[in-house]
Amino acid sequence: MRILLIEDDPKKLKALMEYVDAEYPQHELETRMSYQSGLKAILTNKFQLILLDMQLPNYDIKSGEDGYKHRAVAGKDILREIKRKNINCKVIIITQYDSFTENGRISSLQEWRNAFTKEFPNHYLEIVFYKPGLSAWKNRLKELITTIT
Repeated sequence: MRILLIEDDPKKLKALMEYVDAEYPQHELETRMSYQSGLKAILTNKFQLILLDMQLPNYDIKSGEDGYKHRAVAGKDILREIKRKNINCKVIIITQYDSFTENGRISSLQEWRNAFTKEFPNHYLEIVFYKPGLSAWKNRLKELITTIT
């Protein structure tokens, strides 16, 4: 299985890469660190699973740059493009935040789960709450990956 991990936080990226490589060494893992590079990878390659951060910079951040600006709901924007292009893949959102703001409105993770389930039923699997130092996220991620392998 080909997996794409889109994450801009270096520590979280490293932890997720190490976990996926250790648990699923037979799978091919690619990484991207921004909305644009992630979307380009999705549009030009075939992935069965996308592990996706919700907040991403628009562009890859290079030394001395800021990636333009962060997209507060980049994960949702990428899901919209996947649905619009009818790309056959599953998406798991992995986030460190327990709420998100869109258009000035704060919504809980449960509200996002409900909205994603309704809007992206063929692609969205779940939101996994990532907490460094705890194993709950690993257990939940493994459960979800097992459903598609």
